[in-house]
Amino acid sequence: PTICSNNLIGCPWEGPYSQKQKHQDDCKQLAANGFEILKSLNRMDEESKDEVNLYEKIFELLSVEKFSYHDLQFKHCTIEDNVEFETSKFSAFDNLWVIHGYFKDKPSEFHYQLILKSKISAPLPMHYLLVKGPYSDMEIKPKLCQFTFEERVLEGPFETLNLWYHSDSLRSFFHAKRINIRIFIFCK
Repeated sequence: PTICSNNLIGCPWEGPYSQKQKHQDDCKQLAANGFEILKSLNRMDEESKDEVNLYEKIFELLSVEKFSYHDLQFKHCTIEDNVEFETSKFSAFDNLWVIHGYFKDKPSEFHYQLILKSKISAPLPMHYLLVKGPYSDMEIKPKLCQFTFEERVLEGPFETLNLWYHSDSLRSFFHAKRINIRIFIFCK
């Protein structure tokens, strides 16, 4: 992805290079007053701080003794006339896991869920993170998730898959290509 040339005065646009010129011709940030520009810059500063905090947490988790990563592929599956997506089962920390996903209300909202397929006798606190997989064109924005799996709670919460640039055609992307992802799982 690329950014707008007006980024230094607060334009938050990110997108494919092929759409950059069209955006810049219509960029609303050029007509913004000083207050609006300052407000945009403050918001971008907060987002930048949040991103730095996220990466600090990820680097901290990479130092734990138990972590695993897997390259997976979402595959189409139809359940009661609904098109959903699921990965193959994979093994981590002596347990079997799968990731299940579906589109919610909008074609740009994809939700996924980490599911434990093995039985456990003690709570299993986990952190996990989906990122772009090998040979993938999808630029996934990392989101660190945390959940404690228990004997009766084997399905994590649904999380939203966010891209670095906003794509209204996320659904067509899923239908047109193989979706390669990489998951990092950390057990504390």
